Amino acid sequence: MNRRAFLASVPAILLAGCATRLGLAERDEIAEKRVVVGYGDSSETLVRQRYDGGEPYFDGEGHELFGDVAPDDRLEVSDELDGELRSMDPDVRYEIRGCAAGARGEGDCREAVLVRDDFNDVDVGDIVDLRYGDPGAGVISVHRRREKR
Repeated sequence: MNRRAFLASVPAILLAGCATRLGLAERDEIAEKRVVVGYGDSSETLVRQRYDGGEPYFDGEGHELFGDVAPDDRLEVSDELDGELRSMDPDVRYEIRGCAAGARGEGDCREAVLVRDDFNDVDVGDIVDLRYGDPGAGVISVHRRREKR
């Protein structure tokens, strides 16, 4: 890495490490990921993956577009699958439920919509620094992966 590239990356590295200390982000455990189409009474959760401290699991039947997925598979949405989902309904949301680390899905939890790239980057059980806003959230950094704990 050259010097300019390194110096350009320093602010991002510092922000990721200090964002929670400065109150710019919340450090939450991802307790749930889900893909939802439609709004209001016509909304439908196509697939939902949960984590409560043990092994990840899928809740419900899921949707045939997601195929056969193992409970510990990362729930990700490719460009192709995103296109198929949007052809069903243009209102596709990638939602997460983040809970205070160690809460195991209970207590201090928040729900938010992520952009697809952030949704794909996190896994249930990961400890993530999130910046919550309205109407969604952004991932600042993945603090600790579930499989590394």
